[in-house]
Amino acid sequence: MLKINALENALSVATQDATVDQAIERVLNSLNADEKRSYELWLEMFEKKEK
Repeated sequence: MLKINALENALSVATQDATVDQAIERVLNSLNADEKRSYELWLEMFEKKEK
């Protein structure tokens, strides 16, 4: 929680949710091809599970 609050303030982001979203986007942009494919498969599985 402290790290999220610190990032929120350092990045001038309005909410913790937006801070987490921005952090996740940065991680996703740094994935190599194998990691990205694995992420996409897991995401697809979780999306199907939610339905």
